[in-house]
Amino acid sequence: MSKTITFQEIVEDAGFEARSYSGRAMYGKECLSVSLDRGDLGTFVAGVIESLHNGSDGDQETDEERHTIAADSFRVMRQDSMGMGIVLYFPGVPCVNEGSPEDEEEDNDQGHDETPEEAAAADVAKSEH
Repeated sequence: MSKTITFQEIVEDAGFEARSYSGRAMYGKECLSVSLDRGDLGTFVAGVIESLHNGSDGDQETDEERHTIAADSFRVMRQDSMGMGIVLYFPGVPCVNEGSPEDEEEDNDQGHDETPEEAAAADVAKSEH
């Protein structure tokens, strides 16, 4: 019996950082997101396809499950503009952030908790430099 894979694992295996995000008309509900530079959508999609291929264990049932998870996630994908970058988000697709207690302390030292929108904007700003 194989472990159930998540879209987040597929995205992270492709080398992208998954974050929690609340997009337009989501009323505070959060979902998985990825921040990209403009023009990197193709790189992201290719990376996910390669991740699906490289993650194959030869078990047809598991491979079909991975492909279905990815296809279902892409069907609900939305996009927000963030300055020079974009945020792809996937309503209904959960994001499980595994932060350490030290990470939480660093966040609290900044005086307030960073919103997902602030985090995405910070990612875009970092990538512009």
